[in-house]
Amino acid sequence: MIAVRALVVILGALLAGCASDGDAVEDKVFQQALSPDGAWLAQAVDEHQFGPGNAAHSILVTLKGTGRKAVFYDNKPEQILELEPNPKELYPGHPTNHLSMVWQSPTQLLLRYHDATADFVVAQIAGVDIITKAV
Repeated sequence: MIAVRALVVILGALLAGCASDGDAVEDKVFQQALSPDGAWLAQAVDEHQFGPGNAAHSILVTLKGTGRKAVFYDNKPEQILELEPNPKELYPGHPTNHLSMVWQSPTQLLLRYHDATADFVVAQIAGVDIITKAV
């Protein structure tokens, strides 16, 4: 009887240790591009999510106003692109191998990507045209 109780206590402790309020997420900014007029900052983030049965790898691109635009747009970065690297490329390559960001003008941002699937794309935000190209 004591062995059964001990087993129940051990299993309960193990299961409680597995529970969490959310999965662990690790974000790392790996690329930035400032618009030619300095009004906008595009950032690419390599995001790894860890959790039981919920591991994921994404590349997120956000756009954030700087200076006066930061005040006008609440200084919050807005997501404009989410890429899911192809499974064969999950870990061997650095995220910069999947994405390039180039400002063609103060209001046009070109995002080129390869070996990835675009899960979320914004075409225009706050007067900035977002051009995406799979290469």
